[in-house]
Amino acid sequence: MKRIWIIIVILCWGTLIFGEDFKASNRGLSVLEINTSPVSSSLMNGYSVFGHVITSFLDNPSMLAATENINMVFNHEELGFDIRRDDIYFSKKVNDKLGIMMGIGYFNGGSIELRGIVPQDLPYSTTSFSDFIAGGSVGYEIYKELKVGVGFKFISQYSYIYSGTGVSFDGGVLFSPYILKGMKISVVFNNFGPMINFGETQKVAQPSRVRFAMGRRFDLKQYNSDIGISIGGYSKYYVIPYSDTSYSFSDNIKNFFSSIPDRAVTDIDFDYIFNNRVNLRVSYLIGGENTLANIGLGILLNRFRFDYCYTVEKSTNGTHRMSIGVNY
Repeated sequence: MKRIWIIIVILCWGTLIFGEDFKASNRGLSVLEINTSPVSSSLMNGYSVFGHVITSFLDNPSMLAATENINMVFNHEELGFDIRRDDIYFSKKVNDKLGIMMGIGYFNGGSIELRGIVPQDLPYSTTSFSDFIAGGSVGYEIYKELKVGVGFKFISQYSYIYSGTGVSFDGGVLFSPYILKGMKISVVFNNFGPMINFGETQKVAQPSRVRFAMGRRFDLKQYNSDIGISIGGYSKYYVIPYSDTSYSFSDNIKNFFSSIPDRAVTDIDFDYIFNNRVNLRVSYLIGGENTLANIGLGILLNRFRFDYCYTVEKSTNGTHRMSIGVNY
């Protein structure tokens, strides 16, 4: 039995090395990858094994099987350049094995001015873009150590003079085998579905990803604290360079393994809870495309929860996320 779980872990980790090809048009729905929640953003993939309520469309839907009563979370995100996103989520524990979630989100890309060469201070065109997303998820406990979930999203996107609508699907598995002694393993499938008609002729592919994480919590009763540590990751998008050279089979194998460090993104996550009132979260990415690290702080006051996350990025000044939640 132990060998079976080891094989499953190895197969899950294999998702890190199979990067996904994309063209420029695949980025048309990149808004689907924006994680507005400061809670799950600050813990990256580790939140799937530590969290108790879904706070983002990117979370593992199987977590709903362990959600608590009724939860409501409002998230706000500042991406810079006058770009914002807001969303709100409701989750409810239907019975001992079943949980549901519904949410809506709005992404506002602001206005962009296209300026001429001479004179440069006079704009000759102004455009804007926005997205509306609505969806829901269901999580079910098959047995104590295995939970599964599925999610659905409806997307409406407006950009320039074009608009498009479509659907997207998520799925997830969360299991904590007894043989691994408290270890939880999470696998999430995000943004799978048909290509979306955008404009009159263009079809846009969804930014699909498979994410994996495994972690464990440690109860430090003498310090009135709770610590969680996890490691996870996913495969980044990559472009296959054009070449008119014919490679042999051995060359292809060699190129595949040599490119693994360029395809894999690994995150190491740390979650600390003190007295069930203060929550500190840190994640560090190895091989990230833009994000380098996340730092988060949460304060719990009775039924209310306030959270903040700052994302350290390469190409921007960073991203700020804030949220307020309530548990009934």
